[in-house]
Amino acid sequence: MNKELIWGRDEPLCRAMWALDHRRNVLITGGRGAGRTRILSALTTTMSTPSVRVRQRPGGMISVFDSAGAAAVVEEARVPAMVADLVADETTILVDDLDRFPAGLIETLIGAVLHHGATFVAITCPAVVASAVDRRLAAALKTLCEHPRTVSVMIEPLSLADSTRLSDSLRTRHFGSEPGDDVWNSALHRLTGGNPALIEKTVEFAAAAHRLDALMPLDPACDPLTGRIVDIAQDMIASLTSDELCVLSVIRELGPTPLRYLRVAVTAGTLATLRDCGLLSASTDTFNIAACEIAARVAADRLGRAEIEGCRGRVAAGLLGLATSGTRLGIRAVTFCARYAPEPGDECGIATLQQLRDSAALAVARSSRPADAIRMAGLVLDRPGPVPVRSRVALALAYDAVGRGADADVLLADVPPPADPEEATLLVRALVNRLVAIEDGGAQARERLSVISEWLGDDPSWGTIAESAMTMFRILSDPTVEPLEMQIPAARPGADADAVAYRDANVAVLSALRGNGGAAIALMEPRRQRHGLDAEPRLDIYQRHVLTSIMLQHDLPAVRASLRRRMLTARCVDRQDDLTVLAILDAALHARLGDADGIFGSLSCLRLAPSANTRVWTDLLLAVGYAMVGDVINASAALARAEAVPSTWAGRAYGLARTVTHVLIDVIAGRSHLALHRIGLELPLAERHAPVFLPTMLELALRAGMRPSDLLSRATGYARRFDLPALTALIEQVRETLGEPSVRSLDRLTAREREVVLLAASGHTNAVIAERLHLSIRTVESHLHHARTRLGMSRSERFEVVTRVAPRRVFAV
Repeated sequence: MNKELIWGRDEPLCRAMWALDHRRNVLITGGRGAGRTRILSALTTTMSTPSVRVRQRPGGMISVFDSAGAAAVVEEARVPAMVADLVADETTILVDDLDRFPAGLIETLIGAVLHHGATFVAITCPAVVASAVDRRLAAALKTLCEHPRTVSVMIEPLSLADSTRLSDSLRTRHFGSEPGDDVWNSALHRLTGGNPALIEKTVEFAAAAHRLDALMPLDPACDPLTGRIVDIAQDMIASLTSDELCVLSVIRELGPTPLRYLRVAVTAGTLATLRDCGLLSASTDTFNIAACEIAARVAADRLGRAEIEGCRGRVAAGLLGLATSGTRLGIRAVTFCARYAPEPGDECGIATLQQLRDSAALAVARSSRPADAIRMAGLVLDRPGPVPVRSRVALALAYDAVGRGADADVLLADVPPPADPEEATLLVRALVNRLVAIEDGGAQARERLSVISEWLGDDPSWGTIAESAMTMFRILSDPTVEPLEMQIPAARPGADADAVAYRDANVAVLSALRGNGGAAIALMEPRRQRHGLDAEPRLDIYQRHVLTSIMLQHDLPAVRASLRRRMLTARCVDRQDDLTVLAILDAALHARLGDADGIFGSLSCLRLAPSANTRVWTDLLLAVGYAMVGDVINASAALARAEAVPSTWAGRAYGLARTVTHVLIDVIAGRSHLALHRIGLELPLAERHAPVFLPTMLELALRAGMRPSDLLSRATGYARRFDLPALTALIEQVRETLGEPSVRSLDRLTAREREVVLLAASGHTNAVIAERLHLSIRTVESHLHHARTRLGMSRSERFEVVTRVAPRRVFAV
């Protein structure tokens, strides 16, 4: 891979060629691994004059290699004569890694080159020129840099687009993989900072570790780095002082950061040195800079605790000064400040730091280090004055995350009613965690949640959210209620669009569970058309839309891509609670698709040992994954841990999902009679409590040996009562197996209807279809409506189901 083409280098290569055409010296500067040597090699092939390469040898000598590879050893004293001979022959002198030569040898070589007017091309690290580590070496290189005949060519880190092109080339040419999606390539760019050598070795690592389709090529927080990756990173930071290493490590902790944040605590010279070494690059976030995460991790490993603590304190103090002056900091900067800023000496600074701690405590409680929030929130709560609701809720969330549920209950019992929707939402989050707690119940939380609609008086938006949420809480936690009979109240007059969308998202989940797919999709579509799935601003609405789509197998490719983007964002900002929910949804999606590797990959993103509430779902999904790969022993062990959960938990959905997993294991293990027996017992329960499970149970029954004619009879009866696309697809699959004519045949359509349907199934919008066929949009809609009627399709079904081979079946919900 050392000959792999690197994009984004046309401009510096053209600049260097122009300089050589005009008999100028060329100084190629850039960080280690940035592709400087490849540019030197490219220049060699385009030169019209002969050239020699000069390399260092021990004992103050150099080796001079001609184009044929023959070498001559030259002592330092004979270097001026050698340069004079080369000038006479009009030979260009090429030197790689000039900054690694001894200072005395560099002085002699550069002096001879400038004296005799030789054409000279050298590679060096720009940070060495300004380095205070070896002043003699820096001075020697500076002489060449400042000479009027020298043209400097700077090799910058690759942009995200060029990093992606290099990565995709490596994946396809060397590992036979498809190009990476935007999530994977964005993570790769963050890790490598656009350094081509690191990109190559990181892609190689990902291929060896089977992570070419994972969320990230590697996790710099916990994955071991290969020796070659470490070598490249150490080369990149070799010229840095300990202070510069500390700053690099701190920038990594801050994440993508506006440059103005750093300038208050870090000298311009230090930032310039880091940039010259290729260690800082433009972030994928606009107007921010980011550290090369791999190099920063290696730098942190070389530092002592006292060194980095001092640097953290200085940077945090600078950020605190910015916040005190009115600058609004990002959440990672706020958290960094709250952790490391020293106590200020003025009242204004103290008040600002308390505000930052109040905000940071909540973020830390929801991170991968929730225990840190206990001390942080305690500092806020110990001060005299009104007790901030945010800090109290943060402390309760932290207690719950570390397994101190009883302490969380005591704390939440004394939280005063919230003053605004933001505080109310936070308090509801903490109470719901306790409500569905498996280990100790949630009677106290249930009592407080029963009056949440009264917290904010007559606010119609909060009232709509609260009444919708209360209904869902009852379904999740009260085994005496029947989920299919519960109705969510209508939105209150005057409620805002977000409140109505939240209420509709909850109704969509219930509609999907009840087997009413068309109604569920219709409830989601207005919001998705307004914001789009990726840009949905409210995570609670987004999660409900994704859950509904997974249950109905609706638009799964778009849902998967969106989940990956959200997971990477949550991972980068360390929002562990959000990442946990997203990872479980992503694993459930992969279970729907029959992708065991996807299940394991999604659950591996969790950086904390899951809580009891989370563990029951991860165990269930792990059991599905193990069963899919034929590992019945591990599947049974994972499922055994889930047996303690009551079958009525989570509105009976958990009990049915667990039964489906049992049946899958029985099928894989060859226990077909037991599988059919379980299905016979559970089908009436699914029909009564959660019809969305019916297609999966029938698919497993078919695999277990149920006669297709019997299954078709039962499935057809269910299809008359429930609107489930998966059920319709199963019926078509069984009819094909039995050789019966399909009611979904395109032969039932007119020629124009067939033409419109085929375009719609290919993903074209109505507007595109109308333009292509020279029809009005209203006529296209009419054709599609008539086609649905002729084919017996519901509103929730997509036309792909009648134009493709039956999809790969899935075995878990």
